[in-house]
Amino acid sequence: MHRHYRDRGWRHASFHYADLLAEFITPGAVVLDVGCGRSFPMAGHLAACGAQVHGLDPVADPVEAPQGAIVRQGIAEQIPYPDDSFDVVVSRSVLEHLEDPGAAFREFHRVLKPGGHLFS
Repeated sequence: MHRHYRDRGWRHASFHYADLLAEFITPGAVVLDVGCGRSFPMAGHLAACGAQVHGLDPVADPVEAPQGAIVRQGIAEQIPYPDDSFDVVVSRSVLEHLEDPGAAFREFHRVLKPGGHLFS
C-alpha cells in the first residue's frame, strides 16, 4: 500500500513538516524540540540544517540522544531554560498530551528570542 501512494508522489506529513521547518532554521540557530522523545529522532534533521540542537521531554534519555544534541528531562509547562534562549521552538505531536497547554505556550513564548518562530 505504501508503494501505491509513493508512486503517485505522496509523502508522509512528517516530511512536509521537516521541509517547512528547514526554511526557518539558519546555520547557528539555537533550536529546542519540546517533546523530543526518548531518542530525539528529529535531532539529525535539525543538526543537518546547521542548528545547535536541544531537546526536552519527560522521558528524554541523554545516553540515547544523537551526538551533539543537548537533551534534558522536563515538561513543556516548565521549560528549564532562561528567557530568550531559542531562535526556534519545535513541538510536534505534543499538545494533545499536555495537562495545561496555556502554560506550555507561555513557556514557548518566554524561551523564544524576539522574532523567534514556534512550530507546533
